[in-house]
Amino acid sequence: MINIKILFDDIYMVMMKKQTFFEIILHLSFVLIIFLLITIFYWDTINRKVINTSRCKVSLDNSDSLFNVRFFDKNTNTSVLNISYDNTPKHNYRIECVCPAGNELNDFKEIPVFNNDNKKVEKIIKNCYCDQNYKNSIMNNANTELSQENMIIDGDSFLVDYYQNLFTDISQMNLGWKTKQLSFPS
Repeated sequence: MINIKILFDDIYMVMMKKQTFFEIILHLSFVLIIFLLITIFYWDTINRKVINTSRCKVSLDNSDSLFNVRFFDKNTNTSVLNISYDNTPKHNYRIECVCPAGNELNDFKEIPVFNNDNKKVEKIIKNCYCDQNYKNSIMNNANTELSQENMIIDGDSFLVDYYQNLFTDISQMNLGWKTKQLSFPS
């Protein structure tokens, strides 16, 4: 068992010993280093907890290196198309059919995508085999282009805003939609 009287006597003996200026500086620097390490570890623990539990912290990295936008059928709430842009300097695009697979042919005409090579919006045709006819529900009455009224757009916020504005310009016959620029976050 630890005898408190002996411990205090030892501390008293050390304190009464004559110390040089160098020894005092060495002891103070040691205490300061220990204090700094404890503070850093404490701050790091709090910071990690905030990163894991905070809803306000926004992750700025795009871990999968893709920017995505999805188009949903408003009536059935089914995901139909996915447009993804890679995170390379060329920002290549890819259109995927993500509707449930089936035997019904859906030929989606004039899907607008931004081509970074010529800095213009192009319209692409995509054929998908789905479980039902989504073409009539997300296209306009003439079945020539996607209709914003009949679909829900979800994905990366800058792409959602871009496509909503693009569909608005197309429906209002604004001729500037072909040169509408898309700026990717860095």
